[in-house]
Amino acid sequence: MNYYARCGSYAFVPPAQAAPPAEPEQKPVGFALLGAKAPVRGQFSVSSPQMRSLCTGIFTPYSLYADAITEDGVKYEINPLFVLANLVNQRVNPAYRNPWGISTDNYPYGPGGQQLGQPNGRIKNGPRQFSEDQWRIAFDRQFAVVASSDAYAKAKTIAEWAQIDAPAGAENDVHGTKSKEGADVGALYNQLAAKLG
Repeated sequence: MNYYARCGSYAFVPPAQAAPPAEPEQKPVGFALLGAKAPVRGQFSVSSPQMRSLCTGIFTPYSLYADAITEDGVKYEINPLFVLANLVNQRVNPAYRNPWGISTDNYPYGPGGQQLGQPNGRIKNGPRQFSEDQWRIAFDRQFAVVASSDAYAKAKTIAEWAQIDAPAGAENDVHGTKSKEGADVGALYNQLAAKLG
């Protein structure tokens, strides 16, 4: 504030105040090593470059999907590390460009309702094969199903999600391995959380 007098002007400055203490740097929510108890829903701070950096070792074949995971994760408020861990656990042949394991022989979800992808003729309702131009359409659609369909909407943790995705005696569990899905996805999640550090 300036005060003007006959002999000039004088500046009055409020006394200096101590700067507020810096807030401790916070890690993104949900990236602790929680395994099957890790949250599936919420806001998670992971960039596309960070997601791509996680795609090494057993996660390497999924680098194609890093940007899609990040973008859809923000859009639907779904934990991107959970998504990547789940995709790896699906173990679908990477050449199919179908990490979600979409496995309906009749899949009319392309533009104009046309068939999207090619069925795996060897196995009835086996994982479909998508082209370079098709995979993102199918990926985004399945992400929306996992994020917001009635079946999955109430799942808050990996364990809760797995109980919906792989209930005991599920008809698509021909080898009886899905009962461990929550633990398996949780272990992969912990690997990713540790790498993100």
